[in-house]
Amino acid sequence: MGDDGLFSMAIWDVKRGMEDEFVEAWTSFAKWTSKNRPGALGVWLLKDRSFPQRYITFGPWKDLESLKAWRETDEFDSFLDKARKMCTDIRPMTLDKVMSLGGIRVTSER
Repeated sequence: MGDDGLFSMAIWDVKRGMEDEFVEAWTSFAKWTSKNRPGALGVWLLKDRSFPQRYITFGPWKDLESLKAWRETDEFDSFLDKARKMCTDIRPMTLDKVMSLGGIRVTSER
């Protein structure tokens, strides 16, 4: 992970019936990103169990310059244009890590 703990995140509310198309388009874009944007350090696509048309994407970035450069590519613009046609709402964010806990195990005690 980058020294800053910098993340790109978005919440995507996908139109009913367009979920598969969105996942396919996002997966293709994520694969392009991982091959062509060296500052991208990983990516996740999550689906909200209580609202099945809501997807959340996030991934860490090496630095802010890499993240900004990615958002300025033609490929980013092209994907966003496609997503706008498939979504009722898109909320992109740039997030800084405040704190994290890793490797925590929770056990039940009786």
